Amino acid sequence: MLLGFAFAALYNIYLVWSSRAAWDADVGRTESPPEPSWR
Repeated sequence: MLLGFAFAALYNIYLVWSSRAAWDADVGRTESPPEPSWR
């Protein structure tokens, strides 16, 4: 149960990170990516 929850959390973080990295690479070719709102 706990192992499945940890795996789901890690997988979710991986999906967000990979999609963010792909978006940054795609946008970075034409223009600089916008600054994060928290910075």
